[in-house]
Amino acid sequence: MKFALIDLGSNTSKVMVSERTALKNEIPFRVLSQSSYSCRLLPSCDQSKRVIEKGMLDRLLHCLQQIRSQLSDQSVERIEAVGTAAFRLADNALEVVEQIYLKTGISVRVLSGSEEAQAVARGLLCDPELSQWDQFVAFDLGGGSLELLEVEGRALTLADSLPLGAVALSQLFPGDGSRCLTKDDQIKVRSQVRSHLSRSPFSASGKNHRMAAAGGTMVYLRRILEKRVMKTPNSVLLVSDVQTLTEEVSMLCEDDRSSAFPDLPKDRADVFPFGLLAALEVMDFFQVDRLTHSYHNLRHGLTAEFFENATHHLQANQEKERAAEHPNSGGSSPYPSKSSSPDIQSSGIE
Repeated sequence: MKFALIDLGSNTSKVMVSERTALKNEIPFRVLSQSSYSCRLLPSCDQSKRVIEKGMLDRLLHCLQQIRSQLSDQSVERIEAVGTAAFRLADNALEVVEQIYLKTGISVRVLSGSEEAQAVARGLLCDPELSQWDQFVAFDLGGGSLELLEVEGRALTLADSLPLGAVALSQLFPGDGSRCLTKDDQIKVRSQVRSHLSRSPFSASGKNHRMAAAGGTMVYLRRILEKRVMKTPNSVLLVSDVQTLTEEVSMLCEDDRSSAFPDLPKDRADVFPFGLLAALEVMDFFQVDRLTHSYHNLRHGLTAEFFENATHHLQANQEKERAAEHPNSGGSSPYPSKSSSPDIQSSGIE
């Protein structure tokens, strides 16, 4: 079975197509393709607008129609779509979800902050590079929010979702997000991040933290550092290199950022320094000198959930068929029931 997960993010919309693998595999799917579409749903540099505007919706509908056509060409059998921070924040989210269904036939499930964080954790735990990590902290830095996670014993134990995405932070400077950020501007951004981190349920001390990170900002941070500093593919990013790049990027205006970093998409150049400053402050808060970047994320977590649920459904149907064939055989099902999720602490995120 081919399955597509559409992630309607605050800055970009992404789609991942996967198919089921053998049931004995620890990860029940393999990724066939991934695509990204420029479609910002949060207004940068304007905190007063809490709606997904008509122009944004029109672009989103156009992207979804393209996606739908491409998925049909790939013979995808099942599609699921989720909305994240932009949908949680928008006063007109319900109307947008209705329009998407009317125009494309795609149903959108709006994730709570807690659901998003849990899906990110599940995605990270699918990453073979992190397979030996029993205890770590992690973050996923998106356009609208920052998800913080703590994993112990390969299980999510603490999660929080903070309004510290790259686009959201750009709203600290209404009307002029394309200019360079002075030292005072950078301090203002980092202070905003630190303020939220200090009020989160996470403790910055007392543990030997290993850190993993995902999200769009981190993808382009890694690409730039691999090309300019490491000269080879490497998932480990040093805080010293992040600091140097953040200072360089922040001091450039938007046009100069695009010229200096041609791999940086136009729809990310204006908010890139805000994402870097947030990442740097998170690393400083947890007192780490490096992190491991992962390409596994929300989409991997939700895809794993889909295939695991499908497997349980298949097993349950097989058991019913066996019971119907032998109605007097009695006995309990040979298949274990699906265990409930472990208790996860959160800060009451919605």
